[in-house]
Amino acid sequence: MDVRFNHIKVIILLERRVWLKALSMGADRNHFNRSLLAK
Repeated sequence: MDVRFNHIKVIILLERRVWLKALSMGADRNHFNRSLLAK
């Protein structure tokens, strides 16, 4: 197993987790704004 490749894989996994968290937070914020506009 190439150590460099493993390191890149770990970075990609971390990036994806952060990206998914930001995406879900953005979706929550959009839902919150929409509920405010609905009132």
